[in-house]
Amino acid sequence: MSHLRSTRWRGRALWLGLGALVAGYACEPTVVTRAYLQDFEGERCDGAPCGWERSTGTPEQATWVETIHPGEHALRLSGIVSVRGPGSDVVLVGPDVILQMTARCDPGSNLAVDVIVVDELGTRPLRVDPIAADAWSLTSVTLGGGGDISNSRIAAIALIKTGSTSCEIGEIWVDEVGFGNGLTCS
Repeated sequence: MSHLRSTRWRGRALWLGLGALVAGYACEPTVVTRAYLQDFEGERCDGAPCGWERSTGTPEQATWVETIHPGEHALRLSGIVSVRGPGSDVVLVGPDVILQMTARCDPGSNLAVDVIVVDELGTRPLRVDPIAADAWSLTSVTLGGGGDISNSRIAAIALIKTGSTSCEIGEIWVDEVGFGNGLTCS
């Protein structure tokens, strides 16, 4: 009798484990929508990427430069300066919105990012903690806590540079990660 109970328990455990595995797999996001992209390779307006403007600092502190890869460009911010770039008309629905960017900063400098969203609550910045990577690296951050920014759109992207040295930003993009066929996970 105990052998029979042991076999039943192992069978139930197997089915429970398999069910958890399938449920976990079914809750993986399946749709990625690019909501924003700035690669600093487009048109120039007064020597800077079109749509970008300085909020603080001087013109020499925000420049368009060639990166370590010939033919590729970045936005270089030197000293204490902030710039603001254009937004996107894509309406975000979630559940997760992920900001990613490639950047590097010289020692002694930091770079913070505000993703400014607008919705029925008004306009507000979603702050990304400062980065200080001294080599080109990818930063990836989930914005808005998965649902806090649904039905909003990106009004602008603001870059806030502190410290006396330089930071370079090669690319910024925002992806919305969701589920196909209207599915959600609880």
